[in-house]
Amino acid sequence: MSTSTITSLLSHLYYMIANFKSPHFSGLSKAYDNEPLKFMISQRKPNTVFLRQQRTEDKRQLYAIDSDAAFGEPSNTVLLKMGKYMEKMFTTDAEFFNDYFVLDLKTNKPRVELTEEMINDLRDEDYFRYMMVGKMFLRSQIDCRGEDENGNPIVFELKTRATAPLRYDISNYIDFLDYSIIKCKGRHSSFEREFYDLVRGGFLKYIMQMKIGRMQGAAIAYHNTQKVFGFEYIKLEEMENESSDAHNSVMWSLTNHWACSRKFSTKSLKISTCRRKQRKTTRKVTKCSAWVSTLMIPAHPGSDGGDFRGRRAVLARYKDQFRPDYMKDPVDFYLVNKIKPKVIRYQVGIYPVLNGVFIDYSPILFETGDHLDIKYTIQRQGPVDFNTYMRFLHEAYKSEKLNLDNDYA
Repeated sequence: MSTSTITSLLSHLYYMIANFKSPHFSGLSKAYDNEPLKFMISQRKPNTVFLRQQRTEDKRQLYAIDSDAAFGEPSNTVLLKMGKYMEKMFTTDAEFFNDYFVLDLKTNKPRVELTEEMINDLRDEDYFRYMMVGKMFLRSQIDCRGEDENGNPIVFELKTRATAPLRYDISNYIDFLDYSIIKCKGRHSSFEREFYDLVRGGFLKYIMQMKIGRMQGAAIAYHNTQKVFGFEYIKLEEMENESSDAHNSVMWSLTNHWACSRKFSTKSLKISTCRRKQRKTTRKVTKCSAWVSTLMIPAHPGSDGGDFRGRRAVLARYKDQFRPDYMKDPVDFYLVNKIKPKVIRYQVGIYPVLNGVFIDYSPILFETGDHLDIKYTIQRQGPVDFNTYMRFLHEAYKSEKLNLDNDYA
């Protein structure tokens, strides 16, 4: 599984382990005295993924975890494509890039066409690092390599970060192309705003991706899809210090994430194997208690591959056409396509133990020499009715304007 898929699940485990402790901010100006300092609601909302069985020649039980794009195209498609385009621009010779990748305004084609051999060479340029955690196999793509200030070889991420208004309202991004970063400090049009949002909505994911890929930092480019305003290289240690007030806390949490994740995945695989049907595994973190998370595993009867294949087949019919409104809402989608999900709820309890003492309902504060242990329980609660499951999906699939509608909470 790729890091982009698994980090959304690991983030929720971190929230539970740390009792929803807010990130640590240092050096913010007075403009942010009344601004929220917790992780963004877009990061804290429920997440969903698909757990799919793979066919192997030796008939082993092999499963893949795929991301769930809800019932339509991802709202951030523009940023995803722009990110890939800019990464290629930053890592390719300027003259070569202009000749082979920049489209001519008259012909809408590059000045020089790539040959088949060149295309194959470009594909071979992708590099990955892998990690085994129990029976889980994780993959992390490596973007760049270089040397640190002491001449030691390093590998690091290359991130493209759109400015705040574009991220908040990506469907209407074209209305904010005149937004620029013009100052260091302030609530808007500043690098401080971008860094403030990074701490609340980006660093935790970056940290996990870099730990899986054993990377030392990330080079971040700030842009508005038309102009790059600057670059910033941030070390992994700096991200950890901003995400929590102790260097070892995220490391400890992540170490325990693997044990929890392996347990959750094993449980899901056993259920899938038993029922022999396609599954989707989802997790919901309740807001009322930092102790309890709910794991939902819907099992869809039938030989059509379940919800995953059924949904993709319906979406494929509208690939090049106007997609009807009901495709965007989980309730209408399931009713129109006569999909009857059978959902089983599992309750997951997370109990942090700091230096032998249970930590209840309070953020965990680490100091040098502290020992953190994790106790957890997984209990089956039984079937979930249709309306409850639809409410869960409705919350999980919220993305457009989520931060904006909630005053950036």
